[in-house]
Amino acid sequence: MHYTNESVTIRFDSGTELSRSWLASDRQRAQRVLSNHANEGLMCLCTPTGVPMHVVKRLGAYHIATMPGRGHHHALSCSGYIPREETSGLRNYADKAISRANGIHNLSVAPGANERMPFDHFTPSSALQYLWDLAGLNVCTPKTVENRNYRHVGQSLLEASALVRINGEPIRPYIPLVIQSPLSCRTVIAQVRRVTAGRYDNAIALSADRENTFWVDEKQWECSGLADIFGPFSSPAKTRGVWIIGRLWRSPSGNYKLFDLGAISTTESFLPCTTTTKELIGSLVTKQRRFYVCLPYDAVSDTSIPAVVLIDGEAPKNLFIT
Repeated sequence: MHYTNESVTIRFDSGTELSRSWLASDRQRAQRVLSNHANEGLMCLCTPTGVPMHVVKRLGAYHIATMPGRGHHHALSCSGYIPREETSGLRNYADKAISRANGIHNLSVAPGANERMPFDHFTPSSALQYLWDLAGLNVCTPKTVENRNYRHVGQSLLEASALVRINGEPIRPYIPLVIQSPLSCRTVIAQVRRVTAGRYDNAIALSADRENTFWVDEKQWECSGLADIFGPFSSPAKTRGVWIIGRLWRSPSGNYKLFDLGAISTTESFLPCTTTTKELIGSLVTKQRRFYVCLPYDAVSDTSIPAVVLIDGEAPKNLFIT
């Protein structure tokens, strides 16, 4: 798996900061710089708290290397990221479900559920999980919990969306507060503020958007993740912390309708959760632990995937719900 976002900054212990792209643009210059800093530690700033790395010399040339056991601590979009297969549902997808080239992640997405592994496509809900992962929003540290708010989450999702294509097409998301109007957008990514049952369509009001209403018919409701979270179409429950993704269509009369919907639940700290993992995640946040939430994607029945991985000890520690 290759992630080609080279704009990430690295910071040496001496305080010197450089971008990966700056180093990559001139090999001779890079060798001089790395030689000068060969005896220093450095941090990759792809995450808010940084990931330790070091300079190594191989075959007569200097390189920036990931510390053993730290590859999966990098942001998903960082070139230093090395995933641990057992902590992610991504291992259960076939090659045709996802491809990466020139820094762009192309997902094959369809609303129908996958019948068997390896999965040949992402559902909309799992595509939203992928964006959450790519944006680093499944990582928790005391600092991120303190600083993370709706605007930060929206901006992070917007930046992640720029790196992703769904079925070969740009996402072009409407994210309230970050994007001012849905008029030129093709997708909605937003937190649900309220759902109001209607005779033919249910009305969805979004957080940070007091002007627009988005309509969902019963067929779309039942075949999406909304039914699992909010319950029946005719009597949706009041549920907080739900984010949705959906294909946006504007009718000739100016009404907005949503299709091919997906949804995830999040904690107050915007960490992805389920009804079974929410209590554990909340407890770890209260204890100010550093961890990341493991995302099952469409492999919800795969019990070998941990709920979270603690990353504040001498070695990562997988935690499971038993």
